[in-house]
Amino acid sequence: MRPTPDQRPAGFWRRAVALAVDLGVVLVGVCVGLLVAEPLRRYDLVAGAFRDAWLLVLPGAYFVLCHGTTGQTAGKWLVGARLVRANGAPVGYGRAIVRLLVSIPVAVLVVGFLVVAWRGDRRGWHDRLAGTWVLRLS
Repeated sequence: MRPTPDQRPAGFWRRAVALAVDLGVVLVGVCVGLLVAEPLRRYDLVAGAFRDAWLLVLPGAYFVLCHGTTGQTAGKWLVGARLVRANGAPVGYGRAIVRLLVSIPVAVLVVGFLVVAWRGDRRGWHDRLAGTWVLRLS
């Protein structure tokens, strides 16, 4: 299902800027977690477990919680875009998790993100697999 005529897909550059902002937000969060783990260094096992859990959980939680609640991450909010299901409904947490999980191999195969630039519907492989659209709000 395609968006209605008054809903336009967000283009490649809008989405690229949003992703760059989001990666910056995640990087700041990761750095804060690593600073918190530093005093625990003398408890090597605890610090290592905290660090590893933080590095795995924070990025995923950021994208799943943001997309699942409002359809917008900080980056999408900044560029005026929102993630929705193919029928225009909110994404929800389940689909946000699916989108995150399929984004990992798509990120490894960079072309999966680059197809956004040349596809008419502006959907990447992860969008198609998860049944989502990134729409412009303005």
